[in-house]
Amino acid sequence: MKNILITFSAVLVLGLNISCLKKQNLEEQNLGPIVAAKDVQQAMGDAVGVLDFGKIKVNEFSSVLSTITLEDSQNIKRFKQDLRVKSIVNTQTEFSINFVHSMENFLQTELSFTNIERKYDPFNPTKSDPLLLPILYYFTGKDYCKEDKVTCHNLTVAPTKVNLNPSLVDTTICPDSQTCQVSARKIEFDLLDGKELNDQGNPSRSHYTFIVAGQLPFLSKVLQYCVRGLMPYGNRKVLAENCVFVNSINTGN
Repeated sequence: MKNILITFSAVLVLGLNISCLKKQNLEEQNLGPIVAAKDVQQAMGDAVGVLDFGKIKVNEFSSVLSTITLEDSQNIKRFKQDLRVKSIVNTQTEFSINFVHSMENFLQTELSFTNIERKYDPFNPTKSDPLLLPILYYFTGKDYCKEDKVTCHNLTVAPTKVNLNPSLVDTTICPDSQTCQVSARKIEFDLLDGKELNDQGNPSRSHYTFIVAGQLPFLSKVLQYCVRGLMPYGNRKVLAENCVFVNSINTGN
């Protein structure tokens, strides 16, 4: 059997989306001491645990919603993606997952599609692969803070409770039909990117926020992945946050 584990040790939420942004000066460059890339990796890895593709089950399902929230409280839906595992191939020579993939693109409706079957090979990814939040999260933790001219700062990790919508989660996760709450970790850090300079010639700054529940099914372990920064909007720059969050979960069988 092929090794189908991803681990960080080598050194994308239901009801979580925000409607307005807390004011934050993303022009500020004095962010305090640099956090070592290995410390960011460790924190993110401890939160999500081992990403074991072998734990994925047939009919495991995850739906994610992508939004942009502007500082003036405007919330823009970008897309909704549904993924269901149709079948899994796990032999001595091959490991692959056959997904049923649907996408509703709210900004470019002509790019929407329904129930397209896609073969996903985690060892040979392609540009047409569906968005898998745990994989995006993995590569963020593995690579971002050790890139050339990039520094990370203000790493925080805090336990949190996430309220999920019981009607969108199967009973193996939330047997109580009235309440559905899971334990998770909230991870945040700031990133300064010297490869992309702002109008003042300083490194561009981004703020990353993740909410992770490692005990959930593979596709839904990362409940929220957000990046906050300054973006052009008309004749000015505004604070904006791009988020992808899980809004439906099924463990499969």
